[in-house]
Amino acid sequence: MGFYLRSFINKLSSFNEILHIKEVVSVKYEIARFLRKFDEGPLLIFHKIKESSFKVIGNILSKRSRITLALDVKNLEEAYRKLPNNTLEVTSLENGLEVPRDAEIVILGRIVHNKKVKEGPFVDVTGTYDIVRDQPLVEVDKIYAREDALYHALLPAGSEHRILMGFFREALIWDYASRIAKVKAVRLTKGGCGWLHCVISIKKDTEGDAKNVIMAAFAAHPSLKLVIVVDDDINIDDPYEIEWAIATRFQADRDLVIIKEARGSSLDPSADQVNLLTTKVGIDATKTLRKPSIGFEKAKIPS
Repeated sequence: MGFYLRSFINKLSSFNEILHIKEVVSVKYEIARFLRKFDEGPLLIFHKIKESSFKVIGNILSKRSRITLALDVKNLEEAYRKLPNNTLEVTSLENGLEVPRDAEIVILGRIVHNKKVKEGPFVDVTGTYDIVRDQPLVEVDKIYAREDALYHALLPAGSEHRILMGFFREALIWDYASRIAKVKAVRLTKGGCGWLHCVISIKKDTEGDAKNVIMAAFAAHPSLKLVIVVDDDINIDDPYEIEWAIATRFQADRDLVIIKEARGSSLDPSADQVNLLTTKVGIDATKTLRKPSIGFEKAKIPS
């Protein structure tokens, strides 16, 4: 079963998770400011656009709970399993090309052979201005739109941008790492731009599990720059708990993995963006099995 925008909007409406913006707004910065203000909040529908007759929507999938709702699953683990096998119903254009049946807008064009143009600088997932790139030129022949079409606006470096870009990679990391260890959760972190840093929690059985998971994560997502592996008693959505695990369970001479001049992300301004080279770091912040586990347990006030 695929994801259909109109059905999902109706579902969010039943949960009172839609905010209708009915005053006239401009595409020049005003919509972006609304999207930033309500980031990770309700889906926004802009009804009156100064420069267009289209309605604009945003913040559709700006939080992970919406992914599970859209895929009709109970948790992210089920979503990871379902995502690679998800399908969409399609329809054919007059030239035979297939497009999603429920697409709001379809742009039909051609990539011009051997012609590139300067593109950018744009704000990318990192929240920084990307380099100017030479990209293929696309010539648009036709634009198809539904009646009362909805234009989906993404705020660069907003939560929805990062989730849509990174969630499939989370699923791949979960898949790769689960083949060699008992993975409990995977997260591309907010501070890592939803793309460059990852935290993985595992149930550790043997020494070396965490290092194998680190290598599996780098294989699943070549743009990764930092991987931190923690035990399953650590909440990977809490930066305090992650730092606490590093402070109490990590020793640099034993648990640090450094890989120099590896393939990295062109979006990282600190990397070699021309040759796509970076230094990758892995941190094993799991409890060593060479010492009694009681020394690593979180202290609790007895009931």
